[in-house]
Amino acid sequence: MRGGAGVARFLTALAIVVLAVGPAQAEPRTVLVLPLDGNAAPALRARLNASIEKLAKATSDRVTIGDTTFGETAAAVGCEPADDGCAEAVRATLGVDELVHGTVTAGPTETTLVVRRTVARERTHATTAVLATGEPLDTVEAELAPWFDGAPPPEEPESLTAEDAPPLAEPGPSRPPINRERTKGFLIAAGGGLSLVIGLVLWSHKSEIQGEIDDAPTRSAEDFAHLEQLEDRAFTYAMVGNLMVIGGLALTGWGSWIVYQDHRSRQVTVTPSVTSTGAGVSVGGTW
Repeated sequence: MRGGAGVARFLTALAIVVLAVGPAQAEPRTVLVLPLDGNAAPALRARLNASIEKLAKATSDRVTIGDTTFGETAAAVGCEPADDGCAEAVRATLGVDELVHGTVTAGPTETTLVVRRTVARERTHATTAVLATGEPLDTVEAELAPWFDGAPPPEEPESLTAEDAPPLAEPGPSRPPINRERTKGFLIAAGGGLSLVIGLVLWSHKSEIQGEIDDAPTRSAEDFAHLEQLEDRAFTYAMVGNLMVIGGLALTGWGSWIVYQDHRSRQVTVTPSVTSTGAGVSVGGTW
């Protein structure tokens, strides 16, 4: 009797640990940063783009940099950039959790930067930074950093101004990032498989004990006591086995779904495109 209760407590604790592995891992957010719109010089917009990209990467490890502005993307999606729901429509169409976009307007004595963040199931949040002519650009990064919930990025070795900011050099090749989403899916599915195997083993033990119960003698008080012990053990194995099998199937299905969703999102890309004769959406990838 004591042995069966100890085994039950151990297997129940193991089931709780296995079933808690999946929910304990938070889903990483996907963020798309679009190039800035506006009438400012291309070199200045490129430098401010780089600052916003740095700040966005401090909030998520899954940040993608777009190649079309919000205005161009909105035209491809089919909505007016000034409309309240246009940003959400663009975010939903591109399939990301957060969309970062904005405008840079150059005036006679100052440059105004407006940055907007459109998050799923939330309204669009906006902030404004004003840069006086001749003011270092790194002040904009420091001003926007708290709004992105991240520490200001390291200072540049040379303080650039809005007047002499050079265009950014093309980024060199970098090591591909670790696919955390796929790894998480495999780990959850593996935990589900382990839980399923343990459940099947417990079912097998329960079946063996059931055979002993069917053949057990019932001629004396000792026989009935032994039969009660066997029934308790069979019930424990059956109960914990059911829990492990159901949890294993759920975790295996969940992990497989995560891997499938990650594979699908990485295989197909949707890119808005705008030409002199119209707008459209380009679909690319590998099949």
